[in-house]
Amino acid sequence: MRPWNLLPSPPRLETIGGRPVLAFGWQREASGGESHHLFAYRFSNPFDLTSTGTLEARLLGHLILDRIPDEALSEVLELLGNAWVFYQPSPPQIEAPQRRSLKGKVTRRYERPAYSLVEEE
Repeated sequence: MRPWNLLPSPPRLETIGGRPVLAFGWQREASGGESHHLFAYRFSNPFDLTSTGTLEARLLGHLILDRIPDEALSEVLELLGNAWVFYQPSPPQIEAPQRRSLKGKVTRRYERPAYSLVEEE
């Protein structure tokens, strides 16, 4: 058997919830068994199936990641994690609650009485 049986079945185009989904599947022998994969892409615009955007790059990334040797997997996952953290959108700014200003009228002045603190021995 070949080590990588790419796309054993033809790509499937299905409709789920009124939106088209393109699915790819493949399998390969892995350490200790077989690894089966299913990659599905749901189109954002159901009437434009040609605008795949980064579909090809993501699919290629999955295929390459599947073929990475076990020894290199931790390094690749660290690099992916760093990229994921770097490209996260910044959290939305939380606005301070609006304080309603109250108008007042000074009716009389008040002065605080003076107190003296004397230490007793």
